[in-house]
Amino acid sequence: MYDPIEMAGETREVVCRGDRRKYYRFRPARFYGGIATADCVGCCLRCVYCWSWREVANPERIGEWHSPEHVASTLIGIAERDMPSARTEATRTDTCTSNGRESHGVHLVRR
Repeated sequence: MYDPIEMAGETREVVCRGDRRKYYRFRPARFYGGIATADCVGCCLRCVYCWSWREVANPERIGEWHSPEHVASTLIGIAERDMPSARTEATRTDTCTSNGRESHGVHLVRR
């Protein structure tokens, strides 16, 4: 048995540096009519059927550091290349509280 809250803190120490985060790939996908997605490293859960177990279990050895601006520009590039009809707008959120927890990130909005 493990404590996912404690594991989240331990994972954060490995995968976050200031506003930079570790990602292991950027890619288009056909879901929801076409999306651009950034797959980050690390998770505080240990799901038996996890499709990215290698990345979850080895966050120290996998992935590269990226700023929110780099992630946003990469995702916009993927969206414009693979979904030419998409107009995208990136907005950075300095703080976003969800379920009482603070998070930082970049949100892409399809217009």
